[in-house]
Amino acid sequence: MRTLGLTLSLLSIITVFFHFPLGVFIFGAALVVWGVDNLKRRQKLYFYIYLASGFLFMAGVWLVEGKI
Repeated sequence: MRTLGLTLSLLSIITVFFHFPLGVFIFGAALVVWGVDNLKRRQKLYFYIYLASGFLFMAGVWLVEGKI
């Protein structure tokens, strides 16, 4: 899961230069993946922080742009 989160975050850094909303949405997905990884390690506080911030990133892009 760590590798998937890292890959998504690096992909979002590259994508944000070409299509900003998609890059931010991918970064939000990476945060959710990191949250699930922390849940597997029984670190519930970090799970909630990453999960909430990931969904807020994705919802913010959806609300501001109206599309992905």
